[in-house]
Amino acid sequence: MKRPYVNWYVLLIAMLFVLLICAVLFSCGSLPFNLISARGWPASEGPDPSLPRLSIGEVSVDRAGDYRSVEAELALLLPLLLAERGFTVVAPEEGPDFIVRGRAVEREYLKNWRTVRSVSAELYFYPKGKEALPYASGRASASGTRSLASSQDMEALFRSALGRLIGAMEKR
Repeated sequence: MKRPYVNWYVLLIAMLFVLLICAVLFSCGSLPFNLISARGWPASEGPDPSLPRLSIGEVSVDRAGDYRSVEAELALLLPLLLAERGFTVVAPEEGPDFIVRGRAVEREYLKNWRTVRSVSAELYFYPKGKEALPYASGRASASGTRSLASSQDMEALFRSALGRLIGAMEKR
């Protein structure tokens, strides 16, 4: 009579082991379909003439480690995000109304024995020739596992910061 209990215990241990393996695989994000992301910018009817003409100024990234590729990606991403919202992005020699400056910061800190990242994206619109105080600014931040090394996270943060900046411009 004790024989059937042994089979139930073996089956229970095997099921717990399989659940543990599945939990480890899904929590690590090691499956390939978790790593794919894509985004396209459709061609619009053209820039909105009621919006100011912009020029991309300084783009900086404050991040530990190699940040040059993140900075280069941000410099290419900003004109796309601005054009998506209807702004005209021109060269500085063409007389823009505003100069846009972008800044990204990533820091790591300890919280309850875990390393956590704090990431922020900042956008500033400066009137041409009056670059002491920004005309409008927008900031978005996140903490946890987000990183500037992730293109998806960086795009989401700057998209949010741009929305805040446009909201600040509408209040003026």
